[in-house]
Amino acid sequence: MVQKPPGPTKKINGKFQLILIACPPDKRWRDIDNLSKAVLDWCERVGMIANDKDCSKKITWWGTEEEAPTGCRIVITPMEPNLEIDNT
Repeated sequence: MVQKPPGPTKKINGKFQLILIACPPDKRWRDIDNLSKAVLDWCERVGMIANDKDCSKKITWWGTEEEAPTGCRIVITPMEPNLEIDNT
């Protein structure tokens, strides 16, 4: 939510792609697949996406603090060019 502009969140209804860059807080081993599921569940809960089952493409990697200064950076993009975004 740090990255989003002020105001209401626009919800994506339909297929989308997720880009997830994560920066772990320490050197412990983590499974990045588990992290992406938690992020998608959170995006649905806060109203960024209608349903996490609509994720058609997912790109994830462990990044640096510069790439993800708050620990995680996400970019969600509609997959269909004329997809309506719900502004409510």
